[in-house]
Amino acid sequence: MKSLKYFFNFKVEDLLLVPLVKLKIKYKAMDYSTKELFYYLNESISNSVTYKELSNLCLTLFCTCSILPERFESTIINKEKLAMLFSKIAKEKNIVSYPTTASYYGASFHNTHSEGHWLEVMASVLKLAREPKIQAAKNLLV
Repeated sequence: MKSLKYFFNFKVEDLLLVPLVKLKIKYKAMDYSTKELFYYLNESISNSVTYKELSNLCLTLFCTCSILPERFESTIINKEKLAMLFSKIAKEKNIVSYPTTASYYGASFHNTHSEGHWLEVMASVLKLAREPKIQAAKNLLV
């Protein structure tokens, strides 16, 4: 049996010499309109936002985009983009990773900083018949 030192036809020590730029890191880039929406939401939402408020906003935007300013009318917003946006916002706003209220949305299996969590929040509309509180979501935005 070969030594682990030469596992996969290279020396383990050689891995330490590989520049980080050459490593393939899974990164989802945002297009311009998605970035603009992220900045708008992130600036509009206060730093003291609660998990419940943020979840309701996510659920609302999944159901209707009518609460957004006119400039976002042509922005394509789907569940994947919303999940990416809200995972980033949750991280920016220091939302607790596994809040106890997440079970209300059937989303207690994922960290709030992961996209999977927000996909579960949106799925709660279909699975648990959760309806968003649209006026409350509107009040979060400038």
